[in-house]
This record gives sequence, C-alpha cells and structure tokens, in this order.
Amino acid sequence: MARRTEKSELDQALEDIADAKSTLEEAYTPESSREDLAAAVGSALETLEAYEAAEEEEEDDFNGQD
Repeated sequence: MARRTEKSELDQALEDIADAKSTLEEAYTPESSREDLAAAVGSALETLEAYEAAEEEEEDDFNGQD
C-alpha cells in the first residue's frame, strides 16, 4: 500500500510540474509583456507551492500533529 501512495504522490508532483512548465511556456513569447511574464511566474510558483503545502500537511497528519 505504501508503494501506491508513493506512486500517487509522484504522479501528483509530476502533474504539478507539468502544469507549471506549461504555464511558463505559454507566456514565453516574443510579444509577452513584463506583466504577462510576471503573472506566469507567479502562477507557476503558486502551483508548486500548493503542492508543497499539501505535502507538509500530509506529513503533519501522518505524524499526529495539527
């Protein structure tokens, strides 16, 4: 069962990385403004930080902390 959890966590991490990469690739065009690029970087960071926060919350729950 632990393997299944690890696999699902890895799958989620890879999906989040792919989403962040896609956001950045879509914004990276010659006509992109500085504002567009900053928004894309912010969105990509939010995606990655949300995953990180969920991981930390799961670890706290697993360790019996609130």
